Amino acid sequence: MMQKTLTAILALLHALRLSHHVAHLTAKGPQFYQTHLMFERLYTPLVDEFDGIAEFAVSVNVTFDACSITRDAYPLLEAWEKTADPIERALKAELDLQKAIKSAVDSKLPAPLDNRLRTLADSHSTAIYLLQQSRA
Repeated sequence: MMQKTLTAILALLHALRLSHHVAHLTAKGPQFYQTHLMFERLYTPLVDEFDGIAEFAVSVNVTFDACSITRDAYPLLEAWEKTADPIERALKAELDLQKAIKSAVDSKLPAPLDNRLRTLADSHSTAIYLLQQSRA
């Protein structure tokens, strides 16, 4: 159970970082600069978040590799890319992460992982707020 949960979260974080980074690089329009900076703010912490979850996974003997994470991330990216608007796409991606974290937390994980995932969910609630405000 923990293997599947942790690798799914890692794939989500990997896909989310890539999606947000591409949105940062391709921002355009009248709100270009604000959008560019917002996506930078969203993708920057994802490397450290991925690293924290991955290090915990290794500490509890969960195995993964770059190919498996990328393979699991690809369908997420494909699904998100069906949404043309980068703000809406990012919001969908962030909500998918929240859903996966909630499912993981509801499965009664060990306390250290539960705490780490709740912290991750909390930090990404700020991303959801920023994305919702930018579309208003």
